[in-house]
Amino acid sequence: MLKINPGEVSWRRGLLEVTPYRARVRLDTLANMRWSTGLALGFLCLLGCKKHNPQAIAAVANVPDGPTPTQLARDARGDQAFAAKLYKAQRLPATNNLFFSPSTVRVAIGMAYTGARGATAEEIAQVLDLDPDRDATARLFGQVLRDWNRGGSALRVANRAWGQRNYKFLPDFLTTLSRDFAAPFGTVDFIADTEGARHTINQWVDLTTEHKIPELLKPEVLNADSRLVLTNALYFKENWASPFDRSQTSDADFHTSSGDVRVPMMAKVERLPFARIAGAEVIKLGYASGERSMIVVLPERVDGWESVEQSLDAAMLASLIAIETNAERAIYLPRFTLDVATSLKAPLNSLGLRAPFDEGRADFSGMNGDQKLSISAIAHQAFVSVNEAGTEAAAATAVVLQDKSEPPAFRADHPFLFLVCDKVGRVLFMGRVVDPTK
Repeated sequence: MLKINPGEVSWRRGLLEVTPYRARVRLDTLANMRWSTGLALGFLCLLGCKKHNPQAIAAVANVPDGPTPTQLARDARGDQAFAAKLYKAQRLPATNNLFFSPSTVRVAIGMAYTGARGATAEEIAQVLDLDPDRDATARLFGQVLRDWNRGGSALRVANRAWGQRNYKFLPDFLTTLSRDFAAPFGTVDFIADTEGARHTINQWVDLTTEHKIPELLKPEVLNADSRLVLTNALYFKENWASPFDRSQTSDADFHTSSGDVRVPMMAKVERLPFARIAGAEVIKLGYASGERSMIVVLPERVDGWESVEQSLDAAMLASLIAIETNAERAIYLPRFTLDVATSLKAPLNSLGLRAPFDEGRADFSGMNGDQKLSISAIAHQAFVSVNEAGTEAAAATAVVLQDKSEPPAFRADHPFLFLVCDKVGRVLFMGRVVDPTK
């Protein structure tokens, strides 16, 4: 049997590294290092990296009035388009790692979409590549959730809605959350006990993610104006179809922009799906169930991630997912753990999602019958640990909606200028006030 010595090789930098709003990164005992986010791209497909075929899609479209195979296939393409857009929208200096769950972000905002109306709904549909028919979208997400959760304990996805006590939400909206998103509705008191509400929501996320995300909502996210929080949580743990032998793992160089660092490098020889695309080599590592896989994109040049990133779009993701030609390769992969928290408001704004956050324009009247609600924050956090046995990962998203606050204040409490004009624009008086007491 071939003896692999990973200490004799160097792992090259992967596709893209982006600094999130808030990130904590750990690679075994090595802190603050910059490593390949070709892996981060691979996890965009963690929830089901399989080439779509009509028979497989038809098998899950098994509920009355459920989505058709064509609708499911079209939505999968929309999911890939949104993943690529949101990945590239997180445009911060390329000094840290990036890890997030675009599919579950889409589900969380999808819950808000069912209560959106007018231009607010149109923007959400366009940015998230959703069906303009909100009811059809809700049914489709319901089927996707059932499909994800039928995989047993390897993958679990859950939703939950948290509303202000005694605040009136429309029965149809709550029914959609419960029936299609399997999102039970619970009440908390954002007004009288904001911190207690935050603790309750965080506790649910913590338990649902097997304690991998203990504090999704930071103290500044909620306030007394908060009225509804829509939460989604995912937990995944599965072994590789062909595990790495721990005895083959040894320290090796990993190349960063600031110099080489030593990392624990796993190693094995395997015949697996392999391709060359857009200046990069691509492998697909399968999990034991055969339902999911990790795709790793490795630029051919050590500094080639930027050019590969520029090519990233829905078509590229589809081609990565579809690779099937097998080749034997000696695989070297670092053992790593990532824990990344980020606010998604700015990236989504840059993609054109603005009306839902604008107190003057947001229309979520499908939730409560009026237009007083707007999105104040979208918090997201994702965790992953990759080792010789397999992968453990978790992600959670919270869409926070609040009552429209009082109009912005015009408070003349410091020196100002003033003038008095007639109706045609002649300036009758003009002056300044630097001290009203004089």
